[in-house]
Amino acid sequence: MHIRHQLVSRSMNDRNDRDDGYLQTPQQRSCIEVFVKCICVFPCAILIALFQAFCSCLGLVSKKRPPEWNTSLSLAVAIMRAVTHNVVRNIGCIRFFSDQRVPTWLPTLPNETVRVVHQRAASFETDGCPVTGEWTYQKDIPDPRTTPPRRAILYIHGGAFALCTPTTHRGITMRLVEASNNRSNNGSELDGLAVFALDYRRPPEHPHPASIEDCILTYKWLLQYMGAGAEDRILLAGDSAGGALIVLMMTEMKKDNSTPLPAGGIMLSPWVDLEDTSHPSWEENEDLDYLPPDLCNFLARSVVGYSGPSLYDISATNQDLAGLPPLLIMVGEKEVLRDQIVEFSKKATAAGTNVECVVEPGMIHVFVAFADILPTQFATKWFGLMGVFINKINLPITIGSLRQDVKASVPPTGEHKMCINQNSSYMLLDDSSEGS
Repeated sequence: MHIRHQLVSRSMNDRNDRDDGYLQTPQQRSCIEVFVKCICVFPCAILIALFQAFCSCLGLVSKKRPPEWNTSLSLAVAIMRAVTHNVVRNIGCIRFFSDQRVPTWLPTLPNETVRVVHQRAASFETDGCPVTGEWTYQKDIPDPRTTPPRRAILYIHGGAFALCTPTTHRGITMRLVEASNNRSNNGSELDGLAVFALDYRRPPEHPHPASIEDCILTYKWLLQYMGAGAEDRILLAGDSAGGALIVLMMTEMKKDNSTPLPAGGIMLSPWVDLEDTSHPSWEENEDLDYLPPDLCNFLARSVVGYSGPSLYDISATNQDLAGLPPLLIMVGEKEVLRDQIVEFSKKATAAGTNVECVVEPGMIHVFVAFADILPTQFATKWFGLMGVFINKINLPITIGSLRQDVKASVPPTGEHKMCINQNSSYMLLDDSSEGS
């Protein structure tokens, strides 16, 4: 199977120059205009961010912070709010802030046991990896670039489709590896798991459906690379827009029914409704979360361009959700996307998909990314929950028996499992429950 030949419309120049374009309007802004705006706005945004962060810590600007927050999180959110509310609505300017890589040597990351290596895209003449990306894996297993891993997670980074890279999400991917390589519930060692985070093409340079094509192509390559029955040993994971891409790629693969779906998916604060800025959580959490609605609208429009499909058509919540594998969905109680995510969870459950939705009290959009600045018990709890889910449906057992075991371990069709984390315990709610 020659996966490389499926990318008819892509050239190597597209991949190498993918971040050179900036423009989102019919009359493209000149380089000089962008340069001037960057110089004028960045210092102002930084000064405003520092001022608002200082005021926020004193309780002069925002609401009283949730009890789960510490001073570090309050300061980080205040700076992010100042930047997102004041930065020029230009993709190139925003990427100046969003695309800063996370060093693997940070003392808060599990770098003593986990390694990160770069994966180059293979040439068109070979059947190697079709995109660039990063492998993250336990140091005591072979390099996944040369030896196919026994289990794998295909991680799709967030960033409103147009921002961030695999290097900006190392805090999540490294902890995923650490959590999923712990001992299983019965005490036996699990085969080593590796995470591959792909560097998919981003809009506006490459509008919809380029990112979905890259995700599907990479998944098909993993199926081929890992051998027979690989679909039972691969999970998808993603945050924000990456969580939405998980659904979009699986529903696209369902259409021709020629590619087996993975064993499951993890969706962290997924942006499932690109049209939505009207659910009550937008107003309720506008003073706590860092996502302003106008910025979300701007970034959503960059996905489809000016002649592409409607936002309704490419929103994950409006897809055919029947027949999807088990999903773990994690959402912050104080994020603006909360209501659309909970609504999506109920839609997927009604369609027959097994869904576990965890609403984390006091937390904001993609809260797991803030694990570095919160007490360690938060990271232990969040990534421990993901590790349990991964190992529950991704154990190295006989191929063919996995999906039956999973079906027996999850709630029956039509029963929605909503978990609200309260003091490290969980409360089960039915579909009619409020407070989510």
